[in-house]
Amino acid sequence: MNDKQLKEEFVKYFGEEKWNEEESLAKLQTIEEHLSQILQVERIPVLTDDIEEDSRYMIQENYIIISNKIIHDQFQAIKALVHEYKHYHQYCIVENNIAHPLQNFWQENLQNPYQPQDFNDSEQMTRYYLQPIELDAFAFTKYYFHKYLNQSIQQLHEEFE
Repeated sequence: MNDKQLKEEFVKYFGEEKWNEEESLAKLQTIEEHLSQILQVERIPVLTDDIEEDSRYMIQENYIIISNKIIHDQFQAIKALVHEYKHYHQYCIVENNIAHPLQNFWQENLQNPYQPQDFNDSEQMTRYYLQPIELDAFAFTKYYFHKYLNQSIQQLHEEFE
């Protein structure tokens, strides 16, 4: 089966939009490989889905979801991927009891994570952003973009920067 036939069959069963999402995910593979190397973790599946937030690391299932609303924006998709890979790294540190200066903070936070009930409520979002695992993931994303992609990014509202 050639590439054209493969695409036709895929689109027949899953649709054109899903094909486009898969193509956008494929563009992230180099970043995934790099993150796996520098964070010293195995690669995990990265999928797209219709979720409220930009991305999510699914701890129990051990995969990352990137919102289908941002997957075609490569900058936003990379930002989401880096952030979620850092959460995956945090979980690996805690789960495998690997010595790390922030291990105890992450462990406590992972045992009692705060999830906002309303993503539009600024007080709830502030509480969410100030969790140790979130602060670390945002900081790592900013570091990664600066060091490896030579880009400066603003992660949150400037009061958190």
